Amino acid sequence: RIDFNPSTGIWCVIDYKTWDKADRAAAYSDSVDKETGETSREWHSLQLPLYWLMMVVFFTWWSLFSSMLSCISKDFLNLVKSMTQPLFWLFGIVYDASRIHYNWIREILLFNPVTQIANGFRNSLVYHRWFWETPVELRNYCIVTVIMALLAVWAYRKLKKEIPDVL
Repeated sequence: RIDFNPSTGIWCVIDYKTWDKADRAAAYSDSVDKETGETSREWHSLQLPLYWLMMVVFFTWWSLFSSMLSCISKDFLNLVKSMTQPLFWLFGIVYDASRIHYNWIREILLFNPVTQIANGFRNSLVYHRWFWETPVELRNYCIVTVIMALLAVWAYRKLKKEIPDVL
């Protein structure tokens, strides 16, 4: 695998067969300043717990919303099951959605919390960027998570009397 870090201009070649023998700390913990040529320690991995928390919060609200609807409608459950794999390829997990050249496609993908979380991990581990350097993605995540929380609360209030009868 070959990765390029645009902020430092450094290429990294990763050989997965010999990865255990490589000095990972030297490959990823230091960065070179372009002006001075000096190496400095990177602390970008400190934001990983933030992205883990973001995943827990969003998927908790999603599971509360979808579980209520799945109990009532088996069609919704089948829809979620059948759309999992196609949506995986659209979520920007295997590619960087922020590098898409078509603005309208990029904007739609960046409203997806899974894409934002994947970009957050990619930004912190590969591109060495902080979460505040992409405020639009953070804003989009907050908007979509609040909407998902409101939908989950609405579904619970609407269906809490019907769920025991269905189960």
